[in-house]
Amino acid sequence: MLSQAEEIVALRRATDETKAMVEERLPFVVEVGANDDFASFRWPAAATGLLARGVAIMDTTAALAEQGRLADAQVSLRVMLEHSVVFCWIAIDPETNLVEWRRWDDFRRLKIHNDASKYGLEVLSAERINEIGKPPRPRSVVDLAALVDRYWSEQSQGFRDDDVRTFRGLYTAVYRRSSALVHPTQEGMERHMELTDTGIVIGLDEQQAEPRAPVGFAVPMMAFMLIVYAHHFDWPDQGIVSALEGGLNKGD
Repeated sequence: MLSQAEEIVALRRATDETKAMVEERLPFVVEVGANDDFASFRWPAAATGLLARGVAIMDTTAALAEQGRLADAQVSLRVMLEHSVVFCWIAIDPETNLVEWRRWDDFRRLKIHNDASKYGLEVLSAERINEIGKPPRPRSVVDLAALVDRYWSEQSQGFRDDDVRTFRGLYTAVYRRSSALVHPTQEGMERHMELTDTGIVIGLDEQQAEPRAPVGFAVPMMAFMLIVYAHHFDWPDQGIVSALEGGLNKGD
């Protein structure tokens, strides 16, 4: 088992390799019509945009871990998990799920508008509110994780449906566990406290915690995204996909 320091080094190496590979595919251009805008995302554009976002979050997670800010790295890892899950869920049926996913944005914007209107602020025009109608509430991350595990474990040898290296397992290990750091809790506060013979010393430097931050989980999250992306767009090539699937099966 790698030490925390070794895990961070391995994460940086995997991040830099992934960035270099994805940068070869970017910039990615999707032709649009004169009346199209960002609200009318096509699947290739949305998929590539979410992949780029995933790489950026992975890079942020690695950078925070390298700085010794492991609590913040763990929060970033939770953000990456949500992006990975949603991406893989959309990819199950892009034609249907991409539409529902965009409606979740409508739900959130409408909620912001309703809250802001209490203070005399207008976020959405009356016309836009009428266009939005009654959008569906976003699905929970854990429900999406179960759907992703069930579907993609039948499509790729890299996915499984029976241990911690599933999205449901990662949900428990990363998403739920990181809640204590997303919210103001005693656990988060104690990251900046050290018990000494003279008393409790409080500082900006973060103290090591047990169990340690599982920042290395960013690697399988990105591997899942790349495998699913390749399923739709034949990139990365099959050799890389096979290597990713093999690494996931070995727990690398």
